[in-house]
Amino acid sequence: MAQNMTLTVNQLPVQTWNWLGMNESLVSVSVPMRQEWKLQGPEQIRYTQTAQGNVQVWDKLDEQEKCPVDMIELPAGITLDNPIQISLSYEAGQQRLNRVQITAQEGAQGAVVIDLSGGGQEPGMAALSLQVQLERGAKLRIFQVQRLGRGMLHLCDISGSCKEQAQLELMQLQLGGASVYSGGEIKLEGKESRVQAELGYWGRGEQKLDFNYVVRHMGEKSQSQMTASGILQDRAWKLFRGTIDFQQGAKGAQGEEQENVLLLGDHIVNQTIPLILCGEEDVQGNHGATIGQLDEEMLFYFASRGISPEQAQQMLSHSRMEALYCRIPQENLVGQVAEFLEQEVEV
Repeated sequence: MAQNMTLTVNQLPVQTWNWLGMNESLVSVSVPMRQEWKLQGPEQIRYTQTAQGNVQVWDKLDEQEKCPVDMIELPAGITLDNPIQISLSYEAGQQRLNRVQITAQEGAQGAVVIDLSGGGQEPGMAALSLQVQLERGAKLRIFQVQRLGRGMLHLCDISGSCKEQAQLELMQLQLGGASVYSGGEIKLEGKESRVQAELGYWGRGEQKLDFNYVVRHMGEKSQSQMTASGILQDRAWKLFRGTIDFQQGAKGAQGEEQENVLLLGDHIVNQTIPLILCGEEDVQGNHGATIGQLDEEMLFYFASRGISPEQAQQMLSHSRMEALYCRIPQENLVGQVAEFLEQEVEV
């Protein structure tokens, strides 16, 4: 019989009022096993596997099955013409955990596509811990797509560091699963380091979405841009936490955070906590949120052409998601994501 445990995840860097219930989340899970995966990439990359790593809360999740860390390295100065592809496919009822570490050495450039799929209707878990390290002048793009079955719990933790003039571009699409707990912490350690993080999500049915992202500015003139774009309908529940932390020494740093949410129903729970922490004077931080519904004039336009409000909502929602997933640098996966959404959400 699987051993159950309770994890504390998605903790805010500083506490808010406890009565709000937003400082962290508790999730009950079973001890998982490692999921076998498919890796495709240029011959120049280096792949190794090490013993269990030290990844904070994931150690508790990993107590019974000592899950190794799969390590991918981009050598110094390399420019990859094609993305590295990581595919994780799950069967119904599986409880699985993977730990991946990606290192881009000095001046390396490339892209990584991570696809999680399957799982079906039965309760299961897909947990992914991703560590990213960018050395001086490295540039890395990471595209993560989650299109799990409706019975799956998805846990995702991303931690990373960027040295001088390193640039990280991260896009996550959270499209499936029953409950999603996703978060990350990126440290901009070097001068003129930069991160652009973009989150897309579509909450449907009784789905629960719990997010927590932190960017820590440590280097001078470091820059961050954090964007979340989502759709909520039916009885979906969502909590988004976004923190920009200007630490001492980050002179001239700039950080921006923006969330845009489209609400398609009257029984939705939509919560957002934007935070800016400041330990340095010479910095610039901005945050904002846009929450809205479909414009009445637009719905009238569709109605005049025989399209119902429900059909119009789904068409426009698909269009919003398409603007995100079409940027994935893997043509066959773009088609698979489109097919997944067509099957999951009737147009």
